[in-house]
Amino acid sequence: ADMSNIARHLRQRAGLTQKNFSSLYGIPMRTYQAWENGEATPPEYVIQLLSRAVAEDFAAKDAKPVDPVGEL
Repeated sequence: ADMSNIARHLRQRAGLTQKNFSSLYGIPMRTYQAWENGEATPPEYVIQLLSRAVAEDFAAKDAKPVDPVGEL
């Protein structure tokens, strides 16, 4: 899976701007932008943790963590 697309999807699912998402989860803004722009790749464990956090923090009835590596 493309980690930059997953990062963007998680942020959009949360309904947050890049600034608000990065601030909420303690990610430097420039780092987060680099992830979404494909300039840097977030580690898989970071995506897994963010996925779980977004699923819990912004729980829709059908929200499930994204599974980028097929291990969740």
